[in-house]
This record gives sequence, C-alpha cells and structure tokens, in this order.
Amino acid sequence: MKKKLLASLLILAMCLGLSACGSSSSGSEDAKSDKKEEDSSKDKEKDKPEEYGVGDTWTVDGKFSFTFTSAALTDDRNQFEESTPAQVVLLTYDYENTGFEGFMDLYFSDNDFTVIDEGGEVASTYPLSITNYPQETPVGAKCTGVQAAYGLKTESSSITITVTQTDSKLKEEKATFKLALQ
Repeated sequence: MKKKLLASLLILAMCLGLSACGSSSSGSEDAKSDKKEEDSSKDKEKDKPEEYGVGDTWTVDGKFSFTFTSAALTDDRNQFEESTPAQVVLLTYDYENTGFEGFMDLYFSDNDFTVIDEGGEVASTYPLSITNYPQETPVGAKCTGVQAAYGLKTESSSITITVTQTDSKLKEEKATFKLALQ
C-alpha cells in the first residue's frame, strides 16, 4: 500500500514538474525569435574574418602586421623522425611590431598556428632543418624570413592556417590564411 502511494505521489510530482516546464508562447513571440536569429546570423557574416593568402598582410591597427610569404612543399625529411607524413610543408613568414604590448615583445611561432590539410586533419610540426627562427620583436622592429615546418597527414594542394595572438590584456586577435602549396 505504501509503495503504491509513494509511486502515485512520485508520478504526480513528475507530471507537475513537466507541466511547469512547458511553454505557452504565441506565434508573434516565435516570429520575434526567428527575426532575432536571422539578424544574429547576418551579424556573424559581417564579423566573419577575412581569409588571407600567400603574400597578403593581416594588419591589426596599432599592434602588428603579419604575412605568409611562402608555403612550399619539400622532399626533405628528418631521418630520425618516426612519423611519415604524406607531405612536408615549409612555411615562411614575416611580422612587424607596430605597437603590440604583451607579456613579452611580439613573437609569432608555430605555437600560434593551427594548420589544417585538405583532408581536415590538423597537422603537426615537423623537425626539419630551418634557417630562420622567430625572435621577440620590440615596437618598431620586424622579423623576416621566419620558417616553420609541418607534416601533413593528407596530400594537399592547399592548407588552412589559423593564426592567433594574445596581448597583455588577454585580447585575442585571430586570422585565417588559405595558402596554395608551391
């Protein structure tokens, strides 16, 4: 008897709880909601970041400029590396500090890049002999000819790179580059 009473009370409580969660919105409220979603998607399209290519300069006013000058495939391989990428790409880039103030001077390295091949796979850095490394760059200075190597998992004719830089106020700047491989 107690079990039946307890079960009945539990079912009654669940029904009341579910009915309290129900919605009784009118059609005009739904239309307003649809309008807000439409406006929001238009704003997102406006805010959608521009896509840059080889030789295009991404400029953040008063902070820095950044350019990929080359994205070249190479047959060079590291004999001690265990991974066997489908392709290895050597990226070359320049950056200039026009007023960036962070925890240190402006510094773009492979840690600031997310490289994605045409198969949608995120690429890993590849230990290749490079000649120019990134340097901390104070306001008014530039760093040119910096190199970074990546191993691609899928053979690709182009790659997509997201470049991110965060300043001392934790404001993140981000740009997308679509680079044809040479």
